[in-house]
Amino acid sequence: MVTGWTKLSLPWFEIDEFSDIVVDKIPILDILDHWKIEYSPCSSGEFTHRMRCPLPIHAEGQERTASCYVSHAQKKFYCFGCNSGGNVIDFVMLYAGKPYHETLRWLAKYAKLTKENIEDDLSNLPKREKKDPEKTILRHVFNTGILIREFINARKGKNEYSKWCKWADTRFMELDGYLDKLEDSKWETVKTYYDKIDNFLKSKS
Repeated sequence: MVTGWTKLSLPWFEIDEFSDIVVDKIPILDILDHWKIEYSPCSSGEFTHRMRCPLPIHAEGQERTASCYVSHAQKKFYCFGCNSGGNVIDFVMLYAGKPYHETLRWLAKYAKLTKENIEDDLSNLPKREKKDPEKTILRHVFNTGILIREFINARKGKNEYSKWCKWADTRFMELDGYLDKLEDSKWETVKTYYDKIDNFLKSKS
C-alpha cells in the first residue's frame, strides 16, 4: 500500500483519473511477463499478441488453445473462449482474484506510482469530470459483496457457518438498499460501509 493514500477522503486509487494513468503506464504485456505467462505475436485485426487464456474462470487457467488476444496499442485484452476482456486492471482482477481497490493498490506498487510522481499526469486531466458517483457506488457494493462471499465460503463445513450465513443475509439486504437508490451523494457512505465490513472481517480472520 502506498503510504498516505488511504488518509485522504478520496484515496488516489479511487479516482477515475488515476485508473486512466494506471492503464496508460502499465502495459498488459508487462504484467504477463511479471507472472511468466507465455504469449506470442500475432496479426489478427486490432490484436498484436495471443495466448492460452490464463484466467481461472476459463478452464481453471488450463486452456489448451490460444483464444485470448491482447492489443498492445489499444491496451486491452479479450478472450473469445470465456468472453472476458478489458484493460490491465480488469486482467489483474480476473487473474489474481483481487477486488478493484486492491488491484489498483497492487498495480500502483508494481509500477511505483505515487501521488508525487504522477502529479503532472493528473494536472493534465480535467479534475473529477470523469467521476461517476453511481459507478463508484456499484463498485463499492460489488467489492463488499466479494468480501462477504469469500469470508462465508472459507467457513463452509464449520460449526459457525450457519450463523455467518444469517449475518451475510442481513449485509446483502443492506447492500440491496444502496442499489435501490443510486444517489450521487451516497458514494462516500458506501465506501465507509465497505471499510467497516473489511475491518470487521479482518478482525474475525
